[in-house]
Amino acid sequence: MSVRGHVRGRLGLVAAVVAAFGLASGAVGAVQVAGASGPLASTAPAGPPRDCSATPYPGVDLADCVFAGINLTGANLTGANLAGANLFDVDLTGANLAGADLAGDNLTDAKTDANLTGANLTGATLTGATLTGATLTGAMLNGATLTSVSTGAISGRPSALPSGWSLFKGYLVGPDADLAGANLTGDHLSGADLTNANLTGVDLANAKLTGVDFVDAYLIGADLFHVDLSSVDLSGANLTGADLASADLKGADLAGANVAGSDMIGAVLTRANLTGVPLYDAVLNNANLTRANLTNARLTYAVLTGAVLTDTTWSNTICPDGTNSNRDGATCAHNLS
Repeated sequence: MSVRGHVRGRLGLVAAVVAAFGLASGAVGAVQVAGASGPLASTAPAGPPRDCSATPYPGVDLADCVFAGINLTGANLTGANLAGANLFDVDLTGANLAGADLAGDNLTDAKTDANLTGANLTGATLTGATLTGATLTGAMLNGATLTSVSTGAISGRPSALPSGWSLFKGYLVGPDADLAGANLTGDHLSGADLTNANLTGVDLANAKLTGVDFVDAYLIGADLFHVDLSSVDLSGANLTGADLASADLKGADLAGANVAGSDMIGAVLTRANLTGVPLYDAVLNNANLTRANLTNARLTYAVLTGAVLTDTTWSNTICPDGTNSNRDGATCAHNLS
């Protein structure tokens, strides 16, 4: 027999033995044949494969399993290993996930008021998830994605949150948060980042908002009565129909914001930047617009009875009566009705 035939014979014998004991599939241990290549040369993980169909129970190992869209209402997953699992659109209402490892999980659109005490949610994706009523005592959410997450009535305080996020009055507050209809009356939100947040219908009356970033935020119909918004950045925000009566907007930046139909009676807009702002149907009675910039603003049908317009900047401004300020001495002072 040739040398090549001899080697082939020995490899064939080894392969037969491996197949006989179920090792060729990598089910048990690792198999390596010196000088061989292909499947026999690979190293297979030890131990049985993870059973993703296992009934949930405390401490179960379901890491990297896919549970998209299933109902886990009331499940007891205390201390479970769910790291890297896909829990997209899963219903975890009433579930117990205390001490569970959910690091890196996909919890997009998940619904839960679960007990997440001490749970590890590091790097998890919770886009569009509902966490209303959840318990987050000691939960780790550092690096988590909370875009459009809906919260409220949260109990306990997490041990870590993503950069720019805070817990206020049972709500997770941060950029892109969904806080529609939230009651944040009188809250101290100073310095909060609410960029692009959904604050539709939110009640912020008498809240402390010094230094809050409202860039591109949705504040449609929001209650901002008598709120201090001085020097706050509201550029690009949608304030359609908002209550800004008696609000302090001194030096505020509203460039590109939409304030159509809003109530700004008695508001202080001294030195405010209203460049390009739609103010259709806005009520600005007795508002102070001293040195405010209304360049390219549109005030069609706006009401400014008793408004203070000292040194106001009018440039290509559409006046309440529909005329252009540039055609009447660079002012709308004579075209307010």
